[in-house]
Amino acid sequence: DTLRALMQEHYQKECLRQFHRVIGSVEVLGNPVGLMRNLGTGMQAFRSGLTGLRNGDRQSFKDGAKAFAKHGAHGLSNTISKVSSSLSRG
Repeated sequence: DTLRALMQEHYQKECLRQFHRVIGSVEVLGNPVGLMRNLGTGMQAFRSGLTGLRNGDRQSFKDGAKAFAKHGAHGLSNTISKVSSSLSRG
């Protein structure tokens, strides 16, 4: 009975812990987890470029801005595509 209670507690905690991932990857919502991941990657590159600019490296800034635009555009277009695909299916 103790083992069953421990297992039940474990799986309940895991379900709650993983809930945002399941909801976040639902295609009706356009995969917001993927969008946040892409935006985060772009922001990280942009911050790195800003650091390079402060040190006088203009190319680093250009690369960071380009990566931010690329990842942001990919994340947004992917999300919009998934939402429109879900809506078209009904």
